Parts: sequence; structure tokens; C-alpha cells
Amino acid sequence: MHHVLDTLLPGYVNGAIFRNESGTFSPTPFGDTTDILLSDVHEKVLATYDTVVIAGKLEEEPRETARKLASFVQGGGRLVITADSLSTLPGVDLGGGAGVVRLAGRNCTEYPAGTSVTFSDGDMEEKETHTFVACSLLGSGSAVILARIGSTPIAVEHSASNGGSVIVLGAADFGVSSDLRPEQRNPCLRNQTGLSPEDNIAYRARRPLSRHVQRLLRETCRSTSMFELGESLAWLVEGVAPTEWILGVSNPELREEPLNISSKIGAIKSLEELSLDFSVNASVPGYVAAGYENSSVLGRSTNSTIAGVDMRIFRVTLAPAATGTTTRCLAPLRADTEAPVRFLRFPHGLGDLHQAILKRPSFKNHFRGVVVDSGAEKSCGPRVQC
Repeated sequence: MHHVLDTLLPGYVNGAIFRNESGTFSPTPFGDTTDILLSDVHEKVLATYDTVVIAGKLEEEPRETARKLASFVQGGGRLVITADSLSTLPGVDLGGGAGVVRLAGRNCTEYPAGTSVTFSDGDMEEKETHTFVACSLLGSGSAVILARIGSTPIAVEHSASNGGSVIVLGAADFGVSSDLRPEQRNPCLRNQTGLSPEDNIAYRARRPLSRHVQRLLRETCRSTSMFELGESLAWLVEGVAPTEWILGVSNPELREEPLNISSKIGAIKSLEELSLDFSVNASVPGYVAAGYENSSVLGRSTNSTIAGVDMRIFRVTLAPAATGTTTRCLAPLRADTEAPVRFLRFPHGLGDLHQAILKRPSFKNHFRGVVVDSGAEKSCGPRVQC
């Protein structure tokens, strides 16, 4: 989970380590377009998304989870999943022939730092900087090979007939290296001397994600984004008309960054900056990190640049699509009008009823309650009413 979040919000982990705001405001290279869903997500909610990335093992209700993921892919969604996650699911077809193969611990090899991974897009190569373990995806049938080491495929994509697809990453341990990165210092502080230990804390960062896995994740996320603003800025967008969007842009860095707005959903017809109230700005004590007050390091905001910690809002008008295609906004989800009417029968000697229900995260999606033996009242507790 952490490495997926760090791909979407680079450097966000600093917000939990340092006492200042380093990491609290992070770049969003692909826009603020990501939600975190638990495995008990209702399949109607899952169906509203374009892409789902599995960021952990699916140990609770594996059969139910596999059914929902298969329905998602069959509905045209794109699923990104690793060998480790696949190994926890029962043998069902997730779509496009991407049957579950228990890859963890089988046909897996530890590769040293310096190993070159070749990608299918123009045979580009990525040289890994740390050791990593990857499982061979040989025998994937008609799947498209996305990445390989030599002749061994380690990332493939299975396409379903309805437009859905399953991207399988052969990386073991979710692509995380066993190596540890060296200690780092607080990046927000300009002067590292004369500080208390709390302010100048040293920390050992998490184990790094394999570069080929990170690249595939980034390419997947970038393909779903509506605008492109580079790697260092944070942005979010709201549609106000079929061809009109309000785009909020902020610079979380303590330095000037380039500003170049491009659209991936149509040609930009006009770009108008909206005025903001700047009564609170970098000159106000506490607005920026210590040592940066009235600092020229923050730079200036112009048509092609945005100053450090600055925020700006634009009205983006797109030219009508030549093909007549436009972006589509989904209608708000409505709760089911009919509540479940079935009851789940638990066997005798179940034990703690509360824990039994917790092990079934989707329980409320299918059942109104439970049926237990008359002598099972002791299984009830303050959190379960019998």
C-alpha cells in the first residue's frame, strides 16, 4: 500500500516523520483522482472506477473478492495485480484468460542490482538499483508482454473481449526490494546545524520499490489522468460544463517550478486564470517553513512558472471534440432500495461471533443477520446483539 501511495503522492511519508509540513503537501503527478477502497467495497462502487490497483494481499473472503474483481474486469475495467495478490485468490478467471496461477515461491528468482528490465514500448530499458525478486510469467498464453528480463516475461497484460484487462506483475513481495535506503535528513530545513534532535531527525526510509514496477504503476496512473502538469505540482479538477473545467494548481515545493498545462481529453481553446485572495501569503509568519520568509528562493509566479507554496486556479475551456466524443460524468450512486433479506447460518462452536463477522467484510452486502444455535448466546458480546 505504501509504495502505491508514494507513487501517487511522492514524498507523502515525510508528513508523518517531521514536525514541520514537509510531506504534508505532496505533488500529485496524476491529479487528485485516487480513492482508497477496502476489500469489502460493493461491486457497484467498484464498477464506477476505470482502474483498480491491488496494493496488498487479499486474505479475507478471497472467493468473494475474486468474484467482484472478475465482474469489474468483465465490465470493462482495468485491474493491476501482483503475483503475491494472485496467490491468495481461488482459481477463477479474472478476465481475458488471466486465470489465477499460484506464483509466489515458484519459478521466482532474486536478481541483483544492475539488472536491466526491457519494456515493450520501444524496447526501453530500466536498470534496477537494488536487488529484487521476480516470478516468471511464462505460459501466459496470448497475453501481451509488458516487461521482461532477457527472454523471461515478468509483467503481462491479459485483454478481455469487452475492453477490460488484467495487468499481472510477477514481482514478488509486491516489487519491494529487501535493501534498505540510507538515512536521510529533513529536506525542508536550509540550515542543518544548531537544531534540536526532533527538528533534524534522521530516518531510514522504507525499502525501495523496484524501478520497473514503479514505472508500470506510473504509466498506468498517467493513462487515466485528464491533464498533464509535470511531476512536481499538485492539481485537482472539477467539470462545470462539457468542455469547461476548473483546474486548481499548487506548488508544494519550496522553490519555483515550471508551469505548463496540457490536456489529454481535448485541445485547449482558452486558459483563464481566476483571481484569488492573497491576504495570506508567503510574507505572513508561519505560511512557509522557517528560514524561507521573504526568501527569493521561492521564486515568482508567471505564465510559465509557479512560485514555491503558491496556489492558482484556472478556467480551462476545451475545443469541441472532432469525433463528437466527450468526457462523461457518472451519476451519484444510490443506496439499494431493497435491503438484504437472507440470514447467514453459523455452525455450533463458532466462538466469538463478532470476530466471525469481521472475517466476512462483505457480510452486510448480502445478509440481514445471522442464525445461531440456541446455546450460542455466549458467542454474543457488547458489539453483537443476539
